[in-house]
Amino acid sequence: MVEKKMIQLQKPNIGNDELELVKQVIESGYLVEGPMVREFESFCEDFLNVKHAI
Repeated sequence: MVEKKMIQLQKPNIGNDELELVKQVIESGYLVEGPMVREFESFCEDFLNVKHAI
């Protein structure tokens, strides 16, 4: 039987900073509607210059 190999289209680029932020979210107990979600929504609204982005 021939072994199938996957072609990796894009290697994930996740550094220590990103892992630390994910850890903080998990430890906060809020995966949705938490403080980091609100911060991200606010950033998107400011960046796009709109009232509601997400």
